[in-house]
Amino acid sequence: KPKTLEQELAARQERFQNAAEIEKLGNNLGTEISVGLDKPEGELLSGDFIKAFPLNDGRLIFFIGDVEGHGTEAGKVSLAMHNLMDNPEFKSLCENNHPSDILKSIDRTLSAVKGGNSLALASVIFNPKTGDLEYANAALPRLIIRKNDGELEQLSASGFYVGGGYGVSNSGTATTKLEKGNIAILMSDGVYEGKDKEDLMVGKILTDILQGTKLDNAKNVKDAILSHVGEKIDDMTILVLKF
Repeated sequence: KPKTLEQELAARQERFQNAAEIEKLGNNLGTEISVGLDKPEGELLSGDFIKAFPLNDGRLIFFIGDVEGHGTEAGKVSLAMHNLMDNPEFKSLCENNHPSDILKSIDRTLSAVKGGNSLALASVIFNPKTGDLEYANAALPRLIIRKNDGELEQLSASGFYVGGGYGVSNSGTATTKLEKGNIAILMSDGVYEGKDKEDLMVGKILTDILQGTKLDNAKNVKDAILSHVGEKIDDMTILVLKF
């Protein structure tokens, strides 16, 4: 039986959104990474996307995006973003720029498309040798760092949505240095705003979730956070990195 267009697109998206490949990328460079991807029941395509690749100097760059809307149209945009980020010119741009500059470049490209979708997008550049981390964000939930003493730090580097002519000029690049054992958590709003069985927003109870979790690896952290999301009403993406 021939596949529908949506089924063909979903198969392509599954190949692009390979959580195991991203986790392997980190492990090869001595960094624990765990990725979670999910979508509402019955949906074939996700408007969320995640992309990661190594830079020439050994650093890793990550992107998490959340396209406006749901279903086929949002899924098409997420696939287009993968194609954009696979372009050698884009990868060259990432080699020599900070995350905020990269987001601004993407914004200019998407804003030139009349009637195009806007999206929330964050970028992280991480050095697995030194723990140095750079981060910029356009409308996604903030990057959260769990320190070794249990304190949660939120990095602030926020701007407006990418594309649609909003502009991300107020999104600067935040920098920090992870210590061994620190955990960085980046998620789309489908995870952060997900409700647990007591109708509490997951992003607001992260301290409690992590206090009750064995933090010996990134997967435990990811699984603990996702286990608190009840009904899946939005696309969900989460990246957990343990230094």
